[in-house]
Amino acid sequence: MLKLFGAGLTMFSCFAAGCLICAEMKKRIHILEELRRMTVMLSAEIGYANTMLDEAFGSIAKRVSQPLSDFLVHVQEKMQKGEEANLGVIFEKQLEMDLKGTALKESDLASLRTLGGQLGYLDVAMQKKTLDYYLEQVSDACVQAKKEYREKEKMFRCLGFGAGAFLVILLY
Repeated sequence: MLKLFGAGLTMFSCFAAGCLICAEMKKRIHILEELRRMTVMLSAEIGYANTMLDEAFGSIAKRVSQPLSDFLVHVQEKMQKGEEANLGVIFEKQLEMDLKGTALKESDLASLRTLGGQLGYLDVAMQKKTLDYYLEQVSDACVQAKKEYREKEKMFRCLGFGAGAFLVILLY
């Protein structure tokens, strides 16, 4: 009886590992979609409302989900305190603190880091162009992530189940 319980637990844990990989891929898609929403809102705040960046970050933080809302609030606070003279430095430090452990890939963080380095220096028209360029990048990344998820979701679940079955046969 105990052997059967152990075999079932082994099968379940391997299948759950495959499901966890799928969940991590799904989290990345969600964060990329939120980044896209954030970029559109930031472009509107800068272009149409002529809002200052720190105020725009605070306003947008209320409308996006975690972890981006925390990231934007922290960037806003540091900008208002004047801790750094450069928005790019603030952006980079907060990326490391707030978004480093998320499901985002290093390439996603690098493009967001580049965006932060370019905001604040340029006039409104150039900032909008920069945001439009980043919007294209994040949209492409989102499409790629969705495609990758569709292609690999079933594979990871089946591999988890197969690995569990293999271990049960091997060990019992």
